[in-house]
Amino acid sequence: MKIKTVKQKIKNIRIFDTTLRDGEQDSRAIPNGHEKISAARVIDGIGVDVIEAGCLAANCSPDEFSAVREIAQLKRSGELHAEVCALARAKTDDIDTVERAGVSYVHIYMGTSDKHMSSKFRGITRATVIGSSVTAVRHAKAKGMKVLFSAEDATRTETDFLKEVYREVVAAGADEINVPDTLGVCESDNMRRIISEVKSAIGVHVPVHVHCHNDYGIATANTMSAILAGADCAQVTVCGIGERSGNASLEQIVSLLHFNSRYGAYTTNVNPQLLTDAARKIARLFHFNLSDDAPIVGKNAFTHKAGVHEDAVFRDPENYKFINPGYVGNERRIIISKMSSARAINAIFNVRHINLNQTESDAVISMVRSLNGRQISETELAEFASQLRHCARAEDGL
Repeated sequence: MKIKTVKQKIKNIRIFDTTLRDGEQDSRAIPNGHEKISAARVIDGIGVDVIEAGCLAANCSPDEFSAVREIAQLKRSGELHAEVCALARAKTDDIDTVERAGVSYVHIYMGTSDKHMSSKFRGITRATVIGSSVTAVRHAKAKGMKVLFSAEDATRTETDFLKEVYREVVAAGADEINVPDTLGVCESDNMRRIISEVKSAIGVHVPVHVHCHNDYGIATANTMSAILAGADCAQVTVCGIGERSGNASLEQIVSLLHFNSRYGAYTTNVNPQLLTDAARKIARLFHFNLSDDAPIVGKNAFTHKAGVHEDAVFRDPENYKFINPGYVGNERRIIISKMSSARAINAIFNVRHINLNQTESDAVISMVRSLNGRQISETELAEFASQLRHCARAEDGL
């Protein structure tokens, strides 16, 4: 009997990059206006769907306004392919500022948790939260703007009220909604529950974003949980930079969606091969050091030092590599130290076409074993072997 197979449908997850807005809130990030514009070009170049260019409060700095306005102009002139968005509070003056900057896609936010209502907003009511949110959305829609609405501190908001807020703003014309884990305190099962309930409340026709902070180190995990629960768009930053401990990392989310089949059939419009180069460029433009240990894009992301790992990788890279580093524009590195195995060292020589006799090979391995408190690169090892071979052959010729 022939077994019928069902081809799994691939879902494209939109990537909303907020490096220029939330990423700039990172304590290390100090780009000027020209650097933000250059960063927009870099981020656009990798294929993200949306660039959040900045936060345009009515009293925002002239430099911020000018940078966002110029980025919007690049979009109108066709030099950028991604949509350009700007953040605004649920205030008509802020929305008017976004419009003056030439941005037609506004991201409106309003705090909805009991904590924000009682403390941040000094005792406003739930009715006021809904009223202000609806008024802001209607104001933006009257101007012909595309509207994304965020319930700030959504994961600490009582779920029934959260759903009520989202239903009201969608009824008022919001095109999309965002579920932010503003404090990074949600855990994955709860995130899946919230996303599932919200989608059921507003209907499948309204795209749902997720925006996760990394205060407990689980922003990437929570973002993936939201996607598994039906979220349509991931809000991310390059290298995960952002307020406090940062956000979900663009390179981690894109790599998981493209290369980890355990999560299901997903893809994005981002070119993964450009991720490492983009991370390095953004680090320079935003004036922070890209950690060597950064997942996916760091110098050490595909580096091996332990002999048993090195040996296994030379046998089959998939033994200790979850993806080919070239898929994300990175490269494999082997560190030579006292931990390195003789088999791994000889494998390096074979790859580099360095032919040593047994005496020469033993001498190299002895040198490596004496690297107490030091380590060298593959290139340095090859240079040492070549010098040793040259000296040995020269002595033989005397």
